[in-house]
Amino acid sequence: KVAESVKVIQDNTKTDPVTLEVINTSFKDPDFSAVLQRAIIISARTPSEDKHKILARLITERLLANSEDMISLASSVAVEAISALKAKHLYALGLSVLVEDIRPTSVPKGLTQKQLNQAARDWWLKNLSPLIHKVEDLSDIDIRHLVGVNCIEYELFIGRDLAQILKSGFGEWEVDKFLSEIEEGKKLKEYYEKYLQKMTLTSSGQLIGIYVKDQVTGIRTTINW
Repeated sequence: KVAESVKVIQDNTKTDPVTLEVINTSFKDPDFSAVLQRAIIISARTPSEDKHKILARLITERLLANSEDMISLASSVAVEAISALKAKHLYALGLSVLVEDIRPTSVPKGLTQKQLNQAARDWWLKNLSPLIHKVEDLSDIDIRHLVGVNCIEYELFIGRDLAQILKSGFGEWEVDKFLSEIEEGKKLKEYYEKYLQKMTLTSSGQLIGIYVKDQVTGIRTTINW
């Protein structure tokens, strides 16, 4: 899977000497070699096709990053964490990163209120629907484990307003109706209030969450760290 990804990148960047130089430099980087080796070992120890694809994405992104970039630094931690995570943990990270960090790259200007409401609702349903039906309840030990593998920080007394968070990137739209009338919105609100509002993703948790979200939704996120 890594080889297939790298071939696509190489084919697409034959005229881009900067990207080719980054790839060649990464292959010579001992840290990249160590991360790649660890990912291969982890892949060999799990039958999970999702984990294989997530690890392949991690290695591909690491290949395109400079050794001191945040993606490179977070990848070393993330590859170890992936080996210790169950599917329920991965989906929780994917949902968390979608809610907190991922938004459309641009929203058309000049939309009427009705058009904005529809655009926001459609975007959230498109990204949320594949994920929200996969999340499971997390126990206290699940939360402690996610903290222990450096994917999240957890604060019992934090409380964030989900409606305001979902407005980010869109502005004023009918988010309250979305959370109270739409099945996916109601499920998100319940899950958010039980778990996500107290979770803060670390860099490695965010990286894994992005890969999981992309894997489940089929919508690739550009990481600009």
